[in-house]
Amino acid sequence: IGVAYSNAGDEQKAMEFYQKDFKQKPSETSAYNIAMKYKYADKNIYEEWLRKSLDIDPNYEHSLYYYGILKVERGDEKEGLKMIRKAFKSWKSEYESGLFRSNLSNFISCAKYLEEYNFANKLERENQKSKKDFSEFSSDNLIKMKY
Repeated sequence: IGVAYSNAGDEQKAMEFYQKDFKQKPSETSAYNIAMKYKYADKNIYEEWLRKSLDIDPNYEHSLYYYGILKVERGDEKEGLKMIRKAFKSWKSEYESGLFRSNLSNFISCAKYLEEYNFANKLERENQKSKKDFSEFSSDNLIKMKY
């Protein structure tokens, strides 16, 4: 539900659902979603939530990728690139086995970051064929829940 609110532009409501979800049942996904809300607002909190995500699942590709980028930006290029490559290898393995279930745009960005441009272009062409339009979501047409 938090992602739907985020897509609709209601970031405050999205954060409420992410935090409620994490409190009820901590998961790597809910920690990652919270981290992404701090990506541009507070790098220290962003890092804290990425670490929480990886504490729950050290192989969670999205957190590996973004935490790897943060590490590179902060000067730890060796560890950062190791994390980014690990995310890429995992996503590529899922993709090649037909079991890809992640966010394709993050996979494409990861491929570009690692200068795997031919592979990224292939993914972009496939993404254009299956692009979904979520513009019909707004904070007014989402289910209102009491909690």
